[in-house]
Amino acid sequence: MTLSQKRIDALHTVDRMPSGLRACVHEFGLPIVTVMMQRGINNPDHIREIVAACWSGGRQHGQGNDSRGAVDSLLANGIVTYDGLCRFLALRQLVIAPISPTREMLDASMAAVSGYNVRVTKEEKHRRRLRAAMLTILEADEGTGH
Repeated sequence: MTLSQKRIDALHTVDRMPSGLRACVHEFGLPIVTVMMQRGINNPDHIREIVAACWSGGRQHGQGNDSRGAVDSLLANGIVTYDGLCRFLALRQLVIAPISPTREMLDASMAAVSGYNVRVTKEEKHRRRLRAAMLTILEADEGTGH
């Protein structure tokens, strides 16, 4: 069997799959989805959950979490879908943020520390403000339907 024939057969295999499994193939690759299906795992959500757990592996809390290496490994695997990138970022509690804050980010930052009579350290105050600003990015993204 020639390489081109193998590619054609793989394309036909993917074309016969339900749309959810095809999306998994585009995110993780045909070999991973094929192995999952051979083991009786046919639900796309279950496949995503297992792959996410495997990728998280040694990056769980307390074992170091250098996101640069994780991003490199994600990008090294080829084309990344928008949904795949969103899941990747969400699993690692990461956001893509603009260099200059938006009006919404500034408003959220100010609101995070106003109206409280709680005494906090300067570091905690900044932590609350930055977290509030980053959460506005996620809220804005959800508002666009993504």
